[in-house]
Amino acid sequence: PAEAASWRCSKVEEMGGPIGDMASHCFYMAEFLLDKQIKWVAASYMPKVLPIAAEDGAYIKYGFEDGTMGSVRVSFAEERGGIAGSLTSNGYEIYGENAVLRSFATMTQCSDVENDFIRLRVEIDNGKEQHDLELGKAENIYQALIRKHALSVINNTPDDASDGLHNMKLCTMAHKSAQGNGKKFFID
Repeated sequence: PAEAASWRCSKVEEMGGPIGDMASHCFYMAEFLLDKQIKWVAASYMPKVLPIAAEDGAYIKYGFEDGTMGSVRVSFAEERGGIAGSLTSNGYEIYGENAVLRSFATMTQCSDVENDFIRLRVEIDNGKEQHDLELGKAENIYQALIRKHALSVINNTPDDASDGLHNMKLCTMAHKSAQGNGKKFFID
């Protein structure tokens, strides 16, 4: 009951739900990794099985101006094998012509320090062999965003919030698409 009443499950008008809470992170991570902005989204909601006001989940396709596409699946209704499965499933997969790059727990508040519950991991798999890649320095993505904002204030170069506005437009378009039978919506 407490979770069902929380912002992330009940405040649809404030972008609570898996799209606002999770897809928003997926969108900016995709844009960061590929160094370009998403131009369109198409989405469908997952079956409604939870007693919450927000959507239970969504499958979202997105595309870039150059034709590159991606997808995200966000859900509060999926069982993922406890906390370890939930955290490690918060990653990404990038498909190339000959291999796939996968990450595990990289879109969480973990920073790969010794006392973190889950170790961050990135692997490459070509179908014949799989091996872990060295991460380099990892940090908590939320702390990094807060640090970026704080530095903009200190350096008197305030962020204009256009990245956040763009992200919220993508989330809004995902909802409109899911409500419109998966119709593709383009960012203006």
